[in-house]
Order: sequence, then structure tokens, then C-alpha cells
Amino acid sequence: MQQHFRLRDFPAYIDESVDMGERETPFYVLSAVVLLEENQDVTMSFLEKKLSLGFKASRHSSQKKHRTLHDFGRWLAQREFMAICSVTPITTLHVEDSRRQAMFNLFEHLQLLGVKKFRMDSRDYLSKKHRHLNNLDLTVLKYLNQVNPSFKDVELSFHDDHEDVGFAATDYIAWIVRRHINGDGSEFMRYIEDRIEIFLIQSEINRGQPLPLVGNGLTPNAINVAQEN
Repeated sequence: MQQHFRLRDFPAYIDESVDMGERETPFYVLSAVVLLEENQDVTMSFLEKKLSLGFKASRHSSQKKHRTLHDFGRWLAQREFMAICSVTPITTLHVEDSRRQAMFNLFEHLQLLGVKKFRMDSRDYLSKKHRHLNNLDLTVLKYLNQVNPSFKDVELSFHDDHEDVGFAATDYIAWIVRRHINGDGSEFMRYIEDRIEIFLIQSEINRGQPLPLVGNGLTPNAINVAQEN
């Protein structure tokens, strides 16, 4: 019997996978996963498979560690979930511009589906020169709020990825999709291919720029505005 879900009852977990290698066209992948089960049940089944919260697929990318990735895939294939990935080429200006374009696309699709809670892997836990990247992400939602009133009840929050199994799932899927798009292998796609949509989008230079981004870093104005907000 087909199940029906009210998507506003479940959060979307959002994380990235970035290809900064020496490729002709490197890609930025932003994925969102909605786990359509009780969180406690999903977490328990995850830990029973000897998998760890805060899981990072890239740490298991060597061939000898692929067994763990297949274990993860088999676990995920047994779950009720849906996933969306926005894939953008990394621009010559700044990787944050690629992230922003991916966020526009992802946020709009989630909102159309009725998802109202967006949970992102916090980037303020990272060792960065400027510790304001979460605020920069918030400006995308603020901009969408200004141009589309239907975003007014969307909530965006930031978390340590060890808090929730949902972040492990979205990291895993983002890594699989980036690997697939790059032509590095698609053997893990079978675990998710029936429940994922992948949007390959081009950079839209004039698409809503809440804060300016230039060169290899953020402009002073972007930094100031982010800190003020």
C-alpha cells in the first residue's frame, strides 16, 4: 500500500560536496535529504549497522574502504526518504557563488514540495579565516523571502553534523552524486537512483545577489553585512 507523507512534518537536511581538484569543469553539489521516518528509529537502525554520526563519505573514498560505503548504501536503501541535488559548475570568481546558485535552486524546490524546515551542516564549526559563513547562507533565504512571500514560514537553522543522522545521509548522497557527475564511478547510485532528483544548473550571474562576491574572497561589504545580520 502506497504511503502518503505531509512533507512539512519532516526537516530537510542539507550538505555539500565540493570538487576542488584539477578538473576542466569542477562541480559543486548541494544535496537535501528528507528522512520520512521517526528520527529515533532511523538513528537506532543507523547505529546498529556500526555506522557513526558525523559520517563523511570522502574519508572512505579509497577502494579498500568502499565496503563501508556499500554498508551505508544498503542501510539507506532500506529507509523511507527523498533527496534532491543541485549541481553547479564552480565559477572562476568564488566557490561561494556556486553555492549560492545551488541554494536558490534547492530552496525553491523544497519550498514547492511543502518542506518548511531546512537544517544545514554549520560552517561556523570549520576553521575559517572569516567565521560568518552561516550568516551568508541566511541571506539567500532572506532574499527569497523578499521576492516570494511563501517563504515567510520557512525556517533555516545550522547544526553540528554529529547531532543528527540526517546529515550523514545527505553527505553520503552529495558525495555519490558528485562522483557520478564527474565520471569517477556510479556504482553507489543504485542505492538512491529511484528516490533522487538531480538538477544540473548553470551559474546565473544576475540571479539575486543579496551580498557581493568577488575574486578569491568575500568583499569587505559582504563581510560587514553578514556580521551585522
